[in-house]
Amino acid sequence: MLVLLGEFIQLVKSIPWFEHIGKPIKNAELPRLYTWAKWGNPEDLPIALLHIRQQDLYDEIIENNVSNSTDLADFFNQVVSIVIELAKKRVPYDEAEDSNYAPNTAVYHAGWTAGLIALCLMTDREPPLEIKAQWYWFREGHWPAAFTAIDSDDEPDSLEAFRIF
Repeated sequence: MLVLLGEFIQLVKSIPWFEHIGKPIKNAELPRLYTWAKWGNPEDLPIALLHIRQQDLYDEIIENNVSNSTDLADFFNQVVSIVIELAKKRVPYDEAEDSNYAPNTAVYHAGWTAGLIALCLMTDREPPLEIKAQWYWFREGHWPAAFTAIDSDDEPDSLEAFRIF
């Protein structure tokens, strides 16, 4: 397990965090963001659901692994910290701002996504489709900033479709 975790940290350090923001993407059908100002705010449902669902996954993994929950939480926090340090150098991150400031949210979203992937690896769990899809976009150097659409039950229309920056 330690080798796997070390390899994961090396992978995290090799990702081009946000290096391709605003550049063309392979799936041109997805809605795009081209400026930070067009993101919205964290209370918009297509944005909020990303983070609510990530918190739910984190809680579920920790609750289902009580015997090693401290180790899981520690490794999660380590991954999040590493990603934040790497990613905030690539965007106009501002320590004085909060989650209403898109670059800060992007950085924390990247950290949480990487942390959740790590938790799934540590617990031999297949990451949920939406986490795998977000992970793909972060690894491509983009930001999956929001779900594309929400249905009448306040759920994402698609767990793989995001507004991409």
